[in-house]
Parts: sequence; C-alpha cells; structure tokens
Amino acid sequence: MPRDWVDGKGNKFAKVMVIGESPGKYELNYDQPIAGPLRQELNTALSRIGVYQEDVYITNFVKYPLADNKKLTEGEHEFFKVRVEEEVRDIQPEIILTLGDIASHVWIDKRYDMESINAVPHKGLYDTLVIPTYHFTSTLNDPAKYNWIWGAFRSLDECVKYPTKGIRRANANGKKEKSEKMVS
Repeated sequence: MPRDWVDGKGNKFAKVMVIGESPGKYELNYDQPIAGPLRQELNTALSRIGVYQEDVYITNFVKYPLADNKKLTEGEHEFFKVRVEEEVRDIQPEIILTLGDIASHVWIDKRYDMESINAVPHKGLYDTLVIPTYHFTSTLNDPAKYNWIWGAFRSLDECVKYPTKGIRRANANGKKEKSEKMVS
C-alpha cells in the first residue's frame, strides 16, 4: 500500500456513505478521506439536513492523490472500483452520496454528464440509493454549482427523512422510474 494511501473512515454501521474523488494535501496531513475546508463544507451541509459526521462513513474512489488533470487508466479505474465495492459491501449503507464525476460514474453510465444526473437518486450496488453531485471543489471555478450541490443534499434529506416514500429516480440509462425498493 503506498505511503500516500488514505482509507475510508467513519461509522462502520452508517446508513449514509459519502464517496469523494481522491485525497489532497489536507487529507494526507490528517489521514482522512475528506479533510480541511472541504470537510467543513461537508459537515455543514450534512448537519443542515440533520445528518452528523459520526453517523456517516466517508471514503474516496481513488485512495491516493492524483496529479492535476490526471485521468485514470482503465486498469486503475477497475482496481479502485473493486476497493469501493468492498467498502460498500462491508458498510452496507442505504444511501451513497457521490461527490464529483469520478465517484458518481462508478455506478452511473458515463454518457450522462453531471448536470443531467445531479441530485437524482439511482440504483446502486447492493440495492443502495446513489445520489450524485458535484464535488465541493467545483465551486471554486463556478460558485453557481453550490445550488446544484444543495439540490443533492435536499435529495439526500428526503431519502433519509422519508424512507417509505416511493421516490422517482433514474436508472443507469438515465430514464426515470418508480422506485421498487423503499429505504428503511
């Protein structure tokens, strides 16, 4: 395991899992999957909907820092996909909030851009709900994306607070469908 490797952390019985993209300098310094100002943003957003960090498991799709604008090779992508799937299997969350393109497209067809899938719950691995959204870092270049991110947190809030309510979500090919699974 590389020295810069950052494992997931949090509640091993979490109902909610957050999957980011890859660790950066704060994450390496604190050995946390999301740390520093981004962690503060995440904690604020979660607490606004009544979900607290001690109730969440947080990880990244990529476990070590990526060089600027580096694209994962197919082999790297498959390697990390297997690792994240193992975490999902072990934690067994009911809802996964994915932050950013890399994490969001693990279970959602890559033909769909973030704008079209943002905040729309999808069926995920092991019958979880996956709620994709932009990564908080995307707001550095485009502050308007905060509205997109808050939309995903409102969707997360609805899924957490109203678990027996049938919700509409997009399946992997982007078509809306009535949920068959109710989150409990």
